[in-house]
Amino acid sequence: MSLSYAATVAREHVHRRAVAEVFVTDTSGTSESGTSESGTDGTYRVAAQLPRGHLMQEGPVLDFSLLVETVRQAAVSVSHRHLGIPLGLAFLFRDLDVDVDDPGALRVGDRPAHLEVGTTLEAQRTIGGRVTGIRFSGRVSVDGRLALTGQGSLMVMTPAEWKSLRELGRRDTVSAIGPLLQSAQSRSAQPPSPARARTVGRRDPRNVVVSRPVLVGERRAQSWLHVDTRHPYLFDHPLDHAPGNLLLEAARQSAAAAVSLSHGLQPSDLVVLACTGSFDAFVELDLPTQVVTEVAELTTRGAVVACSTRTSILHAGRVAAQIDLTMGVTP
Repeated sequence: MSLSYAATVAREHVHRRAVAEVFVTDTSGTSESGTSESGTDGTYRVAAQLPRGHLMQEGPVLDFSLLVETVRQAAVSVSHRHLGIPLGLAFLFRDLDVDVDDPGALRVGDRPAHLEVGTTLEAQRTIGGRVTGIRFSGRVSVDGRLALTGQGSLMVMTPAEWKSLRELGRRDTVSAIGPLLQSAQSRSAQPPSPARARTVGRRDPRNVVVSRPVLVGERRAQSWLHVDTRHPYLFDHPLDHAPGNLLLEAARQSAAAAVSLSHGLQPSDLVVLACTGSFDAFVELDLPTQVVTEVAELTTRGAVVACSTRTSILHAGRVAAQIDLTMGVTP
């Protein structure tokens, strides 16, 4: 069965407000015998289209943030359309592991990119059958060419569970960061300005999400998270915390700057070749968040010059998220 790219799915099926931010166009589920699946774990195919003119799409290869968002939308849309998970529940990224198999497949062409996500979903359920989490794995092809493979998981919560988890997380974070915040305020500290776009591998200043990274030692860069809740992609709808795609982008920008400062490569030449991330605590929008990236030695992956990085997203010295990226310069 062929997938359609004629129109996007309903916004609520991918948890987006703007139609322009919906990338999924069709989904299909099949069992091993080829029959249609509904309400069961299984393997699914998802079609998506990425526009060339998206705000985040600045370079010659498809933006990594948009690729991850496509995978997220694929998992969420299948959950609603095929697994029977009702609308109105909250989905929260827990972990992600992605490898770029073919960087050349991600080059932006002369038309919108047609993606196909082949994904296997496994739902974690209570004894009563309610879904509390989704584990997904699969591969993404771009215009028929395998581009990346990966896996990850999402938590699924009722509004009441979400409220309870948020209140607990907020209380713990404020308790830990309060003394440091009061000390900074007593010195009339001002939030740091966002970095210059080119220093973090961006062109559009609107897409900068960290302050200027500064080297501490030879291979450790520090900056601060810059949050702009008016950003139409990162904050497509009101949120009470920093979303996962913002943290991933902060890690990418910090890594690009850190590799540049440590090894002299141009930030704009660096692309993501691999990503492993875990999201363990909420990042509050109104509290200072530090972004710290450690950089390894340069290596080679075939014809690609690569560098491994580890970024920690910190609230009061506590790790809220850890994101390992392999950055590379492709021929």
